[in-house]
Parts: sequence; structure tokens; C-alpha cells
Amino acid sequence: MHIPPSSEELSSGSFLCCIGCEREWPLRLTVPSLDRCVNCAREWWRSEREARVGSRWKKYGLSHNDVAEMLEAQGNTCAICSSKISSRGCHVDHDHKSGAVRALLCRRCNTSLGYFDDDPDILRKAAHYIERHRGQIKSRRPRIMRAIPVIPLRPRKPHHFVTRSGERIDLSDPSLLGRLKDDKELERELDAYLTHKIASGRKHEARTKS
Repeated sequence: MHIPPSSEELSSGSFLCCIGCEREWPLRLTVPSLDRCVNCAREWWRSEREARVGSRWKKYGLSHNDVAEMLEAQGNTCAICSSKISSRGCHVDHDHKSGAVRALLCRRCNTSLGYFDDDPDILRKAAHYIERHRGQIKSRRPRIMRAIPVIPLRPRKPHHFVTRSGERIDLSDPSLLGRLKDDKELERELDAYLTHKIASGRKHEARTKS
């Protein structure tokens, strides 16, 4: 049904003249990339799809009717695995030496024949291989427990601080905090020692980077 553009659409230029039916349509009812209305675009897509599928069969000398007759003779199934196929999803199997068309196959069977180079001997060997190994129970290999070597941790060396009076103080001693509260001189010496250690560490890091 043709719906002409309104006067507002005509004045604003929001319409398109279809190259298929040669009628003016509102832009909302057209496919501008194809310069066609929706109905003509749908017919164009259908004809293009049929032409694309037909070109796939044309190289084998087959028409759409020929493929339809072959499908009907095969019961709309693959000639090998008997799975359902259609004219759009079927593949034409042919002899690669003579070019003679053999039958219509599904994609999986047609690809498999190509992998086996259409060689009956290889196909028989593959069939015997599957039959020979059919029904076998999967054997489980016993797990081999390997001993993981245990690497002993190296004990941490205690970090000592020597005061001016020659006393060695273990910095990891938890009672050191309580002692620092009572001994301000010891606190100042420890603060100076730690400041010196931090500055030395930064100088060493700077030399390493340079």
C-alpha cells in the first residue's frame, strides 16, 4: 500500500523517490542507502540472496530446480549422516578429479571428506580405528606423589644498638618502648642513630640508581 508523503514532509524535503516503484515515499518508510521504499528493498534483498545462492550452484551446472529435486530425492537429508538439510544450508559434493556432482551433504560431512582427501582407504582406516577403540574404559594413571624439599628459613639476626656508654640494646626487645619513656637520653641517642641509618640507606639507593 502506497503512503504518499504529507505536505509538511514535501516542504521539508523529508521524502524519497523510490527507484523501484518510482513513487514518492516518506523517509520513515524508505531505505535511503538503497534509494528504495521498504517494500522494494525487501524484494531486492530477496532477489540478491537467491542470485547469490544460485551462483554457488551454477559452477556445478545446477539450477535451483535441480537442487530442489535432489533434496526431495534424498528426503531433505544429508547423503552421509542423514541429518536434515535445506537448499540454503546444503553443500554440493563433487568429484574433484572429474567434476561430477555426487550428492548433497551437510557442511560437516562435506568438510570431513575434504580433510580425508576423498580417499576411501583413509576413511576405512578411520572407521576401523573408531571401532577398535569403541567401548574402552579410560585408564587412570596412578598419581605419583613427589616430595617437595623443605627449605629451612634463615633465622633473623637481632639488630643491636650500641649506646655511648657501650651498652648493647636489642631493638627487637618489646620492653624497649617502656624504657625509652623513662630514659630521655637513650631516646635521643636512638633517634639520632635511626636518622643516620635512614640517611645512609637513601645515599646507598641513590648511588645504586646512578
